[in-house]
Amino acid sequence: MRYKRICFIMLLFILYIVLIPSCYAYLNSNLKIEGMSNITGNWNVKITDVVATQVCDKCTSGEPSFTDMEVSFSASLFKPGDSVTYEVTIKNTGNIDAILSDATSTLEESDEDNPVKVTISRPVEILEAGSSTIVFVTIHYDENVTEIPLNNVHNFSFNINYVQKND
Repeated sequence: MRYKRICFIMLLFILYIVLIPSCYAYLNSNLKIEGMSNITGNWNVKITDVVATQVCDKCTSGEPSFTDMEVSFSASLFKPGDSVTYEVTIKNTGNIDAILSDATSTLEESDEDNPVKVTISRPVEILEAGSSTIVFVTIHYDENVTEIPLNNVHNFSFNINYVQKND
C-alpha cells in the first residue's frame, strides 16, 4: 500500500512538472510587433536659370553664371537712368514644400556716394514641391546723378533662404 501511495505521489509530481509549464505556455502569449520606416522626402530648392531680360541700349550685361545655390552677374551702366534686369528662377525640384525664411540684400537705397540702386522682387512665401518662382533683380543708375562718381564699381549680394514647411 505504501508503494502504491509513493507511486501515486510520484505520478502526481511528474504530471505537475509536465502539465504546469504546458498550461503556463498555453495560457501565456508572447506578442511581437515589427515594422520598418523609410524616409522618402527629398529637399531640393535650387537656382535653375538666370537671364538678363531688360538691358538698356548702351548697357552691357555680363554672362550670368550660377550653381544650384549661387548666382553671379555683372552689369555695365553707361549713363544716369540706365538699368539692367535679371530674372533668377528658383525651383523646388524636391517633394517637400518650402517656406521663405529670409531674403536680404547688402546694397540698399542709393545715396550721393552710391548712385546705383539694386531692387530685388520678393520671392513667393511658399514654394510648393515641383513649383518655381522668379526673382527680378534690377540694377539701376540713379537718373538724378549729375556727376560721374569716383567709385564706379558697386558690388552687391542678396541671400534668399527657404526652409522646410511644417504642416
